Amino acid sequence: MLGSLVGQNVAQELLLPASERGVSPPNLGDIQVRMHVEREKTPLLQCFGADDFVIRVLGTLKHLHMLLGQVSQLQTGASSFDSLAETARLTANVGELTALIDKQGSNFQAEIQGLQAKIARSIAQPRPAPSDPDVNQLMDDILRLTRKLYSFGTTRGDAVTQREHLEKELQSSKRLVEDLQTKVANSAATSPSGLMDFIMEHSFDRVKDVSLTRPLEHWDPLPTRSGANDDDFMTYDPKDFEDSEPDDDDDETYSKPAGQAFA
Repeated sequence: MLGSLVGQNVAQELLLPASERGVSPPNLGDIQVRMHVEREKTPLLQCFGADDFVIRVLGTLKHLHMLLGQVSQLQTGASSFDSLAETARLTANVGELTALIDKQGSNFQAEIQGLQAKIARSIAQPRPAPSDPDVNQLMDDILRLTRKLYSFGTTRGDAVTQREHLEKELQSSKRLVEDLQTKVANSAATSPSGLMDFIMEHSFDRVKDVSLTRPLEHWDPLPTRSGANDDDFMTYDPKDFEDSEPDDDDDETYSKPAGQAFA
């Protein structure tokens, strides 16, 4: 062990096994290594000298550093191995999940295929024959309802037409009533007394002689005086009543209504 520590250039007696020299074997990575070096320092100094010993110690330390690096690499490899194991375990779990998903996918695919087969069978099945009593009954019901609906539509159309006709008759009746009311009003305005007044008024407007406007009780068309002769009678010419205009002095008399002229 000491030979590896000092570069394998020590004396043969120092290269004997530690058990033969009464020295416990060194434990790398422990404080016992330093204690072993301290015990072997004096023979090494006697063999190589101080300077050469320092160089060899530095080489030994470098070699120890390299060994520690290898140990660290081994430890890192072990950690990597653990990570690989974990990765393998996770990969196995993923594989199980993938297999489960594939199984479910297969089940879903089988269900889809079954549904497609049912749809295909439904499409491939022939329609019921027209002689089927259920189908015939349904067709009869449909035809009956169709005829009933058409009858309802016709009845509604007739009702609409009749309503429009009644509305027109109502309007005609209203117009007829209005015409009758107007005629009744006009006939009421033209009463017998009013008609006589109208005739008297328009007749006396054409009279030229003012003496005719006198009251009837003062006018004696047939004198009964004794000794009367034909000269006492007044004779009128019909032309005197045509195109005659009243005098200005008689405007007041002619402007009065017939009823007031005899008052």
